[in-house]
Amino acid sequence: MSLVVNGMTVDEIIEGLKIRGGNTVANATGISFVTISRIKNGHRRGIPRYDTLEKLSRYMKDNPEEVEVLRARLAQGGGA
Repeated sequence: MSLVVNGMTVDEIIEGLKIRGGNTVANATGISFVTISRIKNGHRRGIPRYDTLEKLSRYMKDNPEEVEVLRARLAQGGGA
């Protein structure tokens, strides 16, 4: 079972980061660019903290066009 935050799995959140530029997400969420880059590129050990995932999922919920692009890519079996 995968952790779900605000209706999005951790994998969906991480894949969503690959669609959007790190600076834009960092500015909108208050999460450091370095943290976003590490999550996006898989350089973190384990999963990110819950509060970080919550901020990221909220950002993606507020930008539904990005989530739709993500879901379409995942449905086609491809990454971002």
